[in-house]
Amino acid sequence: MTIDQLKFLFDPYDRYALECDGFTKVVTYVLRRAGLHHLVMSGICVCNGVLVSPHLWVEIDNLIIDYRLRMWIRDEAAPHGVFPKANTNCSYTGKSIELHVSDELFEILTDKTLHGPIS
Repeated sequence: MTIDQLKFLFDPYDRYALECDGFTKVVTYVLRRAGLHHLVMSGICVCNGVLVSPHLWVEIDNLIIDYRLRMWIRDEAAPHGVFPKANTNCSYTGKSIELHVSDELFEILTDKTLHGPIS
């Protein structure tokens, strides 16, 4: 998927009061429903001299999906949303983890249900 397609999927969820773990659960749920291979990452991020640990994000192809980094470093210059790994001034270090999200948890996190395939 392109950056624009991923942003189209995930920008609407940015308004929810979720921290990085909750937002990552939403992202992995949607990507799994769409049948898209991705990695859920757990680790640290260093950005503009600020260490965020622990931190969760998603990687798909050569892109990072991280809508919550700014929440912790409070810097509008920090990357936000969907962006290429190579084009960030932040250092992400972590390992891939398994994260299973039920339909019920997704509904609790978003007050929404997803019916049918995501295209």
